[in-house]
Amino acid sequence: LGADEVQALRAAYGVDEPLLVQYGQTLGNFLRGDFGYSVQAGVPVAQALLANLPATARLAGLGLAFAAVLAVALAFLATLTPFAWLRAAIQAVPGLFISIPVFWFAIMLIQIFSFRLKWISMINPGEIEGLILPVLTLALPISAPLAQILMRNIDEVLPQPFVSVARAKGASPAGVLWRHVAKNAVLPTLTMAGVLLGELLAGAVITETVFGLSGIGGLT
Repeated sequence: LGADEVQALRAAYGVDEPLLVQYGQTLGNFLRGDFGYSVQAGVPVAQALLANLPATARLAGLGLAFAAVLAVALAFLATLTPFAWLRAAIQAVPGLFISIPVFWFAIMLIQIFSFRLKWISMINPGEIEGLILPVLTLALPISAPLAQILMRNIDEVLPQPFVSVARAKGASPAGVLWRHVAKNAVLPTLTMAGVLLGELLAGAVITETVFGLSGIGGLT
């Protein structure tokens, strides 16, 4: 390339401006949704992100749904069990879930369920089969804080007078928990689920990379 062509390219990409000006222009473009042009993909970066976002959103949505189910199951088991030692053990499970790195857990799931037990194929799996391990990988760490908050909320609601009235009317412990306690204890948990959505998407990027899924992770 000649000197004039090089200068034209520098002007086209905006690198002929001072660094502070380049930074300001790039930041302004980001705020407008312009993330630049991908030379490798041959399309604007925003277009590539939009094309891969549905797969990541589906994975994150399924992971959040399963995390909620797992959190409710742990909280209900901890509340309904008559054994103090079992309750303490169940309450310790979320702390264990939080401490497990996502990428390590994903590799362990592949090692156990795919390579050892051969229950789930990692080579050309079906659409549903290919989502089982990634969803489980995402759901486990996210379910931990949800379960902890739900357990604490249940402990706060149980001493309330309306719960005592329900018990006095002859309602079973499971019925009291499901009909009266749950609807009051779940609301703060749903709020926390929304806060964890960003963390869930970040975990989805790592999970997609480990499992070789198409999405924001693979694009990254």
